[in-house]
Amino acid sequence: MADVPPASSEPVVEVLLRNIWNEMKAVRSELGRRIDQTNDRLEQTNERLDSVRTELKGEIGGLKVEIAGLRNEMHEEIGALRRQMTEADIRLATATTELAASVKDLNVIVKEWRREHRADREALQAAHDRLCGRMDRVEKRLGLESPQH
Repeated sequence: MADVPPASSEPVVEVLLRNIWNEMKAVRSELGRRIDQTNDRLEQTNERLDSVRTELKGEIGGLKVEIAGLRNEMHEEIGALRRQMTEADIRLATATTELAASVKDLNVIVKEWRREHRADREALQAAHDRLCGRMDRVEKRLGLESPQH
């Protein structure tokens, strides 16, 4: 004989099964509600992320433009500095060349002055020697002794 529960327990089992079924429907309904809430929050989060992404893209684009402008400005400044340095180097080289030429000219003038001065000294020495000789002759004629020159 098969194990068949008595007929009197069938309504109890049916009530229990119906209660289990109702609880499962309630749990399913609660889980569906929670899933819907989670999905809503996920949608809100995704919208905020999309908004942040859009804002960041705009900011990054603006920064790229600003950096490009600063980069161009820096290149222009560097070019201007190079030109100024080149011009300053040219002026310095020109001044140095002019100074070297002036020093050379001055050197020639000093050498010429020294030659002239040497000739003048020799002429003065000769005149001095002639005068001393004349004085010696005059002193001898007058009978005076002359001091050593």
